[in-house]
Amino acid sequence: MKMFSAVCVIAVLAASSSSSNGFAADSFDQSIRPLLRDYCVTCHSTEKQEGELDLERFISLEQVKRHAEVWERVQEQMAMGEMPPKDAKQLSAEQRRLLAGWVRSTLNEIALANSGDPGPVVLRRLSNYEYTYSLRDLTGVPSLDPAREFPVDGAAGEGFTNVGSALVMSPALLSKYLEAAKDVASHMVLTPTGIRFSAGTSSRDATNETLARIRDFYARSSDTGEQSVEVGGTGKVSSKGGMLPLNKYLAAATQERVALANGSKKIADVARERGLSAKYLGLLWTMLQEQKQEQKPSLVLDSLRVKWREGNLAAADIEPWQKALWRFSNVGHLGKVGGPKSWLEPVTPLATQHELRMKLQPPPDGSDLTLYFSTSDAGDGDVTDVALWDNARLITPGRGELLLRDVRSVLLQMERHRAAVGESAVRCLAAAHEAESAEGKPDLAALAQKHNVDAKVLAGWLTHLGIGGAGGLKLEPLLVKKTQSVANYDFIKGWAGDNALSVMANSSDATARIPGEMKPHSIATHPSPKLASVIAWRSPVGGTLRISGSVQDGDTACGNGILYSLELRRGQTREVLATGESKGSSVISLGPLQGVSVMQGDVVALVIDPRNGEHACDHTPVNLTLSDGKLEWDLVKDVSPDILASNPHADRHGNSAVWHFLSQPASGAASPTAAVDSASLLLKWRKVKDTAERAQVAAQVQQLLQQDDAAAKASPADRALRQQLLSLDGPLLADAWRSVKAQAGDASASPYGLDPAVFGKHPRGGEVAATSLCVQAPSIIEVRLPASLLTGVELVATGRLHPASGSEASVQMQIHTTKLAAASGLRATSATLTKEAGAWNSSKPPMMFDAPILVAEGSDARRRFETAFDDFRALFPAALCYTKIVPVDEVVTLTLFHREDEPLRRLMLNDDQIAELDRLWDELHFVSEDALTLVDAYEQIWQFSTQDGPNAPNGDKRLEPLREPIMAAAAKFKEQKKAAIEPQKAAVLALAEKAWRRPLTESETTGLRKFEPRLMLVRILTSPAYLYRSETPATQTGPVNDWELATRLSYFLWSSVPDDELRGVAAAGRLRDPDVLAAQARRMLKDDRIRRLATEFGCQHLHVRDVATLDEKSERHFPAFKPLREAMQEEVTRFYIDLFQNDRSSLLLLDADYTFLNKPLADHYGIPFEGSDWQRVEGIKKYGRGGALGFSATLAKHSGASRTSAILRGMWVSEVLLGDKIPNPPKGVPTLPEEAPEGLSERQLIERHSSDVRCAGCHKRIDPFGFALEGFDAIGRTRAADTKSVTFDGTAVEGLAGLRDYLANQRRADFLRQFSRKLLGYSLGRSAQLSDQPLIDNLSKTEGGHVGKMIEQIVRSPQFREIRGRDSISSNPPSFSGKP
Repeated sequence: MKMFSAVCVIAVLAASSSSSNGFAADSFDQSIRPLLRDYCVTCHSTEKQEGELDLERFISLEQVKRHAEVWERVQEQMAMGEMPPKDAKQLSAEQRRLLAGWVRSTLNEIALANSGDPGPVVLRRLSNYEYTYSLRDLTGVPSLDPAREFPVDGAAGEGFTNVGSALVMSPALLSKYLEAAKDVASHMVLTPTGIRFSAGTSSRDATNETLARIRDFYARSSDTGEQSVEVGGTGKVSSKGGMLPLNKYLAAATQERVALANGSKKIADVARERGLSAKYLGLLWTMLQEQKQEQKPSLVLDSLRVKWREGNLAAADIEPWQKALWRFSNVGHLGKVGGPKSWLEPVTPLATQHELRMKLQPPPDGSDLTLYFSTSDAGDGDVTDVALWDNARLITPGRGELLLRDVRSVLLQMERHRAAVGESAVRCLAAAHEAESAEGKPDLAALAQKHNVDAKVLAGWLTHLGIGGAGGLKLEPLLVKKTQSVANYDFIKGWAGDNALSVMANSSDATARIPGEMKPHSIATHPSPKLASVIAWRSPVGGTLRISGSVQDGDTACGNGILYSLELRRGQTREVLATGESKGSSVISLGPLQGVSVMQGDVVALVIDPRNGEHACDHTPVNLTLSDGKLEWDLVKDVSPDILASNPHADRHGNSAVWHFLSQPASGAASPTAAVDSASLLLKWRKVKDTAERAQVAAQVQQLLQQDDAAAKASPADRALRQQLLSLDGPLLADAWRSVKAQAGDASASPYGLDPAVFGKHPRGGEVAATSLCVQAPSIIEVRLPASLLTGVELVATGRLHPASGSEASVQMQIHTTKLAAASGLRATSATLTKEAGAWNSSKPPMMFDAPILVAEGSDARRRFETAFDDFRALFPAALCYTKIVPVDEVVTLTLFHREDEPLRRLMLNDDQIAELDRLWDELHFVSEDALTLVDAYEQIWQFSTQDGPNAPNGDKRLEPLREPIMAAAAKFKEQKKAAIEPQKAAVLALAEKAWRRPLTESETTGLRKFEPRLMLVRILTSPAYLYRSETPATQTGPVNDWELATRLSYFLWSSVPDDELRGVAAAGRLRDPDVLAAQARRMLKDDRIRRLATEFGCQHLHVRDVATLDEKSERHFPAFKPLREAMQEEVTRFYIDLFQNDRSSLLLLDADYTFLNKPLADHYGIPFEGSDWQRVEGIKKYGRGGALGFSATLAKHSGASRTSAILRGMWVSEVLLGDKIPNPPKGVPTLPEEAPEGLSERQLIERHSSDVRCAGCHKRIDPFGFALEGFDAIGRTRAADTKSVTFDGTAVEGLAGLRDYLANQRRADFLRQFSRKLLGYSLGRSAQLSDQPLIDNLSKTEGGHVGKMIEQIVRSPQFREIRGRDSISSNPPSFSGKP
């Protein structure tokens, strides 16, 4: 602002303390005009007009009144106390008092005379923020940001961007409005009944949003859960959600049981309180409360009612029956011939017979296994419930089927064979010793005869020990896939399997990374997650070896390393020579191992195992060297030059099939089956060579096999050896096990199996097959089996009713490994689906029930159970709705969207909810145009399915029935699109009324209807009726109409268009009632959209509206600022939201002892904080915070890029919070450096700058405020600093607390008046004018400074409710001239 001349300023200052009013015309002529002529006009004449001020033109009091804005400027300069040059002509003290009093009283009189003036009539464009908020509210799309490319709106009036005089229009901006309107139109979604808007612009976006809305609708009534179905050829696909929320409804019924029973509460009350469906809660309650004498028998529901009456009914009692009576099908096959009819299909666990199959496993402790053959009466207890266990048998490896009837006899005979094996162990091992020492292959028969042992048993010993060429060790499965190059290195080749399983060789002189390192002429291997890699050397010679080698983790960048073992294998025995795990990239040496004795055909195997099944980065360089003193076998030398020559690979000495590359199960499983532990007695026997020593060890082996007590005391290795040797399919008994037969009368004394005498007998004398068990339900039969029988065994039996049972008979038959508490009662059965291969199966595989209810076909019992199951299914569906909607459960499908929600609609929804759901589904089909898409999809699939000809058995025949419905649906959709045009246009016209904020005229409606809906929207959004907040003045000043008033109110509080309720009040003509207007304002203050007032008024009021995007801070000095800047502004926004919504005092901006923080901002402030999300935090004064002075946003914004600025902060306090008028700095004053020079603090730098005589006057007023805030750095963190200062009026303050007390007490009135003026200026979208002073006075005196009451006064004021008449438009009362 330009300054008055020196003489005029003297006059202004001289008059500042006068109390004379001197308002009469003669006073002006006689007293004031001479003063102006003598002291002011010299510089402020019509000719010179210094400071753009002409005081010479005022020759009468009437002229003064017509130009009050000039005298406002005079008063402003007086208030600032600017001193004239010392050599200027001075006024006397009396002259000063006279002039100041006259100006003040003159302006007060003008203000009172024009009080309530609405102000100038301005054609006000929507600000960028208003434009954006309006579009978001009109479309319901919060992500729209159409003004992001618009020119930035400038602040005006009281410092806000909603001031009409600053909101100009330009051709460039008009072009941007057009492009923005087109962009918004691209978000419009045409529906069958109108329009809506999408966050995206594609059909896919709109479709996905509608899908999400349907799923959200489903989620309101259903519960989370998951159902899986098998996809032909690809695995399982899950659908989550849509489950019946049993727990919630059972909890409501149980907890409100007494109140519902005595009538003190209604079903609707309980449902409303708990957010449940009254419809379903009522159905459930009625079923549970149905008295026994009133109800029809229903076996499943009856069991639930019993638990309800006992007070212990839970969801766990219902869920098993849901699983038993429903199945989930593949939606992708719906409609195909032979396919399912729906996703959720009822199943009936009724059968005439039941094949039971159970894989048996020995208990972990090696004890016997007891099985329980359970036959229940299925809950009805009928005397005719007689059942058969037909042909129960064990399917065993090595011998086929063993009837349960024959188990006892066969096991007795095998026990005799086992005893014979134990008794002959010493002799068999002596024979083995002899065979091992003999040259050539021994004569087995002669050897057996010589040592008096069974030849078959001896053969088993020799095979197991690998003696005499018996049972040569098989090395398989070999790696068979050839790898010709790795990572583009053609000199790296090898053998591979799946999932990185490989053995590779580098035949070159170069080192390569693949990505693990392979050195020149090296071998490396890699396991898979489930398979260990094995490099095996089969000995071509017999003798004593020296063995050495190395193992290294070759890729330590990731993974968890490997396990390794070096083993000597012979026959079915395995001796571990070395074992361990990798240690980083260190090379681990194997051996050297001296004196390792081998026979020809023995195997030395190096096994590389993935640790814990994790094979990532398990690239492992290895080598293995063996020597018998004459020849050397070296893995690298033998194999690396030509690894792909063969597998198995020859050595360098002409021996074929020496090196083998294979795999074995990972994590400790050995390749040779039934391997013998290296710590066992048998390995000890093999290691010693002396005949006498071997005889001693053989005696120990025989004792181990014969005596149970010896076995109990044996080592784990020997116990495992005993179990292995004496197992039925082991090396010594397998031949006998394959050939033994049951013998009559040989089973009475055994604890195993069943007495054969119980087979073939009927409880009441009926006919029964000799291999069947016949029982009267309920019944439990115990069958004990030894652990030695169980490995790899499957139990198979067929359960059915006895043919003589009556039509009421029903049973359930199961085999358990634990005894049931009771055999009677009805149990829910579980089911599994049999798998079908291929993408074109029917996807309706048979159900396999573990305990179906066995009834006769067409019997009364069958009908009774079917009715009971229907009753249950009607109330307890397994799912309420298919929430996935888009099926992905088949590779090939003709179902784009699947709707299945009949249980939800029938059980949960009322008519309005059903209509809403139907509307959403109609919209989904319409916006996705799936009817048209399906035509193309059908044709493509048809062509694919008929590649083998028109009569392809698995193709077109099953698809043909779908053709006609698909084509008919497409034709129907085309007609629907035509019919939807009129509803869509009507919806756009309804939106036009909201956008234009008034009813449309008939001509406007007709004009818009000429265009298609999207172009209609573009015209609406580029119309002046939308872009401008236009108002039509009458001849005389008076109220605006209801629609204009609604617009004023909504843009004041929400920066957007009126909502439906406000529009309804305006349409009714009631909004101009001040009480109704005030009530609407109170309502709108509670709305979430008040955030916009907090942002656009609150943040602009404190000059922090752009902190969230502020890029001016030095990242070198303050790297923490950028991650926190959004939170800094959010704190201010949330503070103002709380202020407005809860009608709090504006004084809290100074004195609040609370704020709103999230975890990062709380840490920035050093305030303890629990959680991470935003919350109100009390008691912040003790941490040096509180109110606007402590906001990091205000402290950071009013600082420099790399340092604080007491000047900026002081100016902010003076001008923004207190409304003081501070002149611009004089010309030629140097700016301060960004960083304080060395040796000077920031405060000292400013104090030195302020000592300039040209600057001292202003700095005395602003610097003390800034110095008090020096306890905060440039991004608002607390720090140690000198915060003591003395204000312009002589008050000593220290730190934020001292400044806060000063402002809240000595300057309280100034703060309230400034806040009132700002709030009024924002609400009116203009500068406060002289005629607003009485209203501002009243606002500043509002009781408690409550902002809600201030807003109510504003909206009730004439300034807010009225508009100047056309006759008054040319007469615009002056405004305050000071800058905000």
